[in-house]
Amino acid sequence: MSVTEARFDVTLIAVRQNEGWKGKFYCTVSVGWEDTARGVGDIDTESGDILDDGSGSQAIPINKTLKFAIRLNRWNRGNCWADAMMNLLDRQLDLKVMQTIDYDDDEGTKETIHYVGKAPMHQTGFPSATISIQKGTELRFVSERYFLQSRNPEQLQDLTGQVVKIGSTAFAWGGFSDVWVGEWTDTQGTRKVAIKILHSSLNLPKEEEDKLRRRLRREIRVWQSLDHPNVVKLSGICTDLGPFPSMVSAWHERGNAAKYLESLGNRATLRVKVKLLTEVARGIEYLHAVSPQIVHGDLKGANVLVNDAEEACLTDFGLSKIDEVASSSTFSTSSFSATVRWMAREMAEAVSDDVFFLPTVWTDIWAYGCVILEIISGQVPYYDKKNEPSVLVSIASGKAPKIPDGVSIRPELQDVMERCWIREPSERPSMTEIAQQMSRLWAESENW
Repeated sequence: MSVTEARFDVTLIAVRQNEGWKGKFYCTVSVGWEDTARGVGDIDTESGDILDDGSGSQAIPINKTLKFAIRLNRWNRGNCWADAMMNLLDRQLDLKVMQTIDYDDDEGTKETIHYVGKAPMHQTGFPSATISIQKGTELRFVSERYFLQSRNPEQLQDLTGQVVKIGSTAFAWGGFSDVWVGEWTDTQGTRKVAIKILHSSLNLPKEEEDKLRRRLRREIRVWQSLDHPNVVKLSGICTDLGPFPSMVSAWHERGNAAKYLESLGNRATLRVKVKLLTEVARGIEYLHAVSPQIVHGDLKGANVLVNDAEEACLTDFGLSKIDEVASSSTFSTSSFSATVRWMAREMAEAVSDDVFFLPTVWTDIWAYGCVILEIISGQVPYYDKKNEPSVLVSIASGKAPKIPDGVSIRPELQDVMERCWIREPSERPSMTEIAQQMSRLWAESENW
């Protein structure tokens, strides 16, 4: 039997911690296999009890399992299953663990620590047994701790009683939240705003609802701390428009990127489009650079707004974790379908295999390549596919979006797109590299 893929589990038993803590724990385990495979899995758990081994070190018990897969075709062409297993047992599994703690304090402090290590496959009983990072694997500390510092000096404003919805229907709909047009009235007058309101009909159990409230509170604190010209600012929250806090931001009259370019008509030149794409890249670069890192998770043209200064501003970033909690008891095909066309290959593969997969910086970079195609061509990715399942199949099978017939894209931009769509996530360029290249292309576009 020809082997193309082998599946295995990584069980994280515990992670050491040098001090007691109270709050929320997230852990990302990355698995690398001699450049033939990459995988990443996330764990989200309450703090629970702290274990003490008597030496002054403590450990956070996790006891959760993540599923991974190794692709074997690069080094195992033509080998039988038995030979493949022998080859596997001679190899080591590269492991990277990133742990993040959200401390339960008023400042919303986060702490992130990185570890790396190797797990000999012959100690795992592969493929039937699991790999225990606690047993047989030495993880070593490789980077300093760092904390989320407030970058926006302004305090989060409670706008309860000052904001009202306008109209009888939402402006935009999502799987777990809607965006309404609203008005915010204070001593400075009345201004138009956008209000993101989580659905009141999620029907979550009380435990899950409390979990969602805590997660939402933390994500709001993160958004409030951001300050970048290409990221939509959070104006404040209000608590009288639904069972959960609603998020208020400035209204962008020019709409999203597609609406803005359509309004320009013949003035929507290639230079204008490259400018927008450069600003999008700078916004994503900023999110990826803050500590701890923020993954957008839903990058697409509809989530690129244009402000009064005609600058691109990112919205709806980092809310995948909130959707994750909300979707634990409910499922919305509209939420799923809305993002499939910008979905990275590794995520499409996971979805096809019914494996849980959170967005990463690499999926953001894939999506950025799709946004280039979308803004330059005026067509959504996989425009030639009529339904989302066929799009998912195309992505999972390794087919990148095609350039629409009759659309000409400069080689420099095609190069950026194609590098964003490299099959191996870690081989894609960083957002800093992309932002620098797009800035150069924007400067050069004056002579195009």
